[in-house]
Amino acid sequence: MKQIFHRAGALIFAAAVVLAACLPLSARAEETAADTAEEEPVSAAEWMKEIPDYWRLSEISIPGTNNTLAKNIFPGLFLKSQGKTFAKQLEAGFRFFDIGLSVDTRKTEDTDDDRLIAFCRTGRCRKGSAPWSASITLSNVLSDAYSFLDEHPSETIILCVKNEDGKEKKTFSKLFFKAVAENASYWYLDNTIPALGEVRGKIVLASRFSNAADAAVDGQGLYFHWTDQDNREAVDLPYTQTVMNAGERLWVQDRYMYDVGQKWDAFTDTMDNCQADESTFSLNFLSTRGSSDMSRPKYYADCLNDRLYDSHLTEGVCYGIIVVDYGTEKLARHIFESNFMN
Repeated sequence: MKQIFHRAGALIFAAAVVLAACLPLSARAEETAADTAEEEPVSAAEWMKEIPDYWRLSEISIPGTNNTLAKNIFPGLFLKSQGKTFAKQLEAGFRFFDIGLSVDTRKTEDTDDDRLIAFCRTGRCRKGSAPWSASITLSNVLSDAYSFLDEHPSETIILCVKNEDGKEKKTFSKLFFKAVAENASYWYLDNTIPALGEVRGKIVLASRFSNAADAAVDGQGLYFHWTDQDNREAVDLPYTQTVMNAGERLWVQDRYMYDVGQKWDAFTDTMDNCQADESTFSLNFLSTRGSSDMSRPKYYADCLNDRLYDSHLTEGVCYGIIVVDYGTEKLARHIFESNFMN
């Protein structure tokens, strides 16, 4: 009988030792899993999911691209401004897009949907790299935008649209707002800075053109108009302020003909002195084509983007919309992660 109790006691002791050894391992495993979860980066495709609904768009640090559609364009050395398509830029985390469109006068009223085509200065933005590749149309851009928002309803897209060549103003606005009306539920057209919760899953129009055709729409979007900043010589105040409405303002720095040193000074000056808040947008372009008549967007982007990435962005400080050439996910993440507090 004593042997039976002795053996039972030994078994109980052994089980207790095994259990005691397992518990710390289990706890450590849980801690490791928690640490891994904490270290997992925010998804570039859905980073706005981490922003509270009540934040106004102007209070968010937002990465954007200049001449968004100028990936395939001729001559590329002088006009190409991006290395990714619009769809890839969306996935990489960019949410502000500088879209230049022009009326294709070679087409007739019977092909309305494709008459607005993407332009960057004097060049057509094309779907492929071949010079004869088809032009990107407004319908192509909107199809990509709608698809992205359907897949990522936490996000919003700011489309800053301009009439690139300034011609055919009535036809331009008529065609543009006709396209908007076809999918009106996707659009925010008020000229009031919205809270993020109001515009998740939507496109916010920031218009740089007037409704010359008096198209029947509820609004014309955020009033993003400013005087062209095409000077080559440095100025004391590189930024300007424009009025959006009675209570809201827009700061803009877009010195696109500055060389590297001047441009970086203008960019950082704007970051330091043009604070965005709930009633003020800050639109700060890091992009430039340089002071020479032979523009080189890639050269300047390589220099300036590296400077931005190496710069410390303080978490919780709103830097507004930062607009770049040759945008990458690495650079977009550097900007949007400044919204998140540790």
